[in-house]
Amino acid sequence: MGYNLITNTPCRYVCIDAPEARLAVGDRVSPIGDVAHRILDDAIECPKIIITHGKHGCVTLERGGIVHTIPAFARKSSIRSGRGTRFYPSRRRW
Repeated sequence: MGYNLITNTPCRYVCIDAPEARLAVGDRVSPIGDVAHRILDDAIECPKIIITHGKHGCVTLERGGIVHTIPAFARKSSIRSGRGTRFYPSRRRW
């Protein structure tokens, strides 16, 4: 953890989990929506981001827009590692 930060990679769309997002901006306490704003505004050249937040769902943000909070649909995951494989953003919106 901490060796391949999202800030090192140019991209068009980012989907990361909350600990990775917090690590990228060095912020352990702010609301995850504020972290998303800081990443897009200060840390990377990327127009869109989704930050997955476990049982809390996820937040989405497009540069210049507002943070959208999407609740989690499942209460429990059966996968112990690789939890990102259970997250499928809609292609219609993004």
